[in-house]
Amino acid sequence: MNIAEDRQQRVAENILGNERLTADLDDTAAKASLDWGLDWAMAAVSETAAMEDEQAETFLSPRLKALRRMLRQVNLWIRDQDSSTAEEQLERLAKIYQQAQLAQGYPEATEMPAAFVDKALQLRGSASERVANLRLLLDEEQE
Repeated sequence: MNIAEDRQQRVAENILGNERLTADLDDTAAKASLDWGLDWAMAAVSETAAMEDEQAETFLSPRLKALRRMLRQVNLWIRDQDSSTAEEQLERLAKIYQQAQLAQGYPEATEMPAAFVDKALQLRGSASERVANLRLLLDEEQE
């Protein structure tokens, strides 16, 4: 196994082995969330191809930490969406948005755009549909 494959495997195991990321989601939503996390993590790992291990660790560590935090917040947001107040939903979305920016490598999170908030608060459907649609919204924001 080469260095890149080893990094990919370690990162994937770190995400897949963390039950807190999907503890409150059904299997379909958990798979959607983990797929999202793996896609973003592998994108970050791909940026380390030419780096030595120590440099790659320094690069990856904050991004992967933010990614895990984001996925945990998504889990909680989905779990509590129907029982939380609008203010609580906004607080959770702000945490998700901030961690998503950090996970994508932005050094400082910016304020959530109103259009993102409006769209995110309107997400309905099954838990897996909400995870998938939230991912789409965040992917659009990162472009």
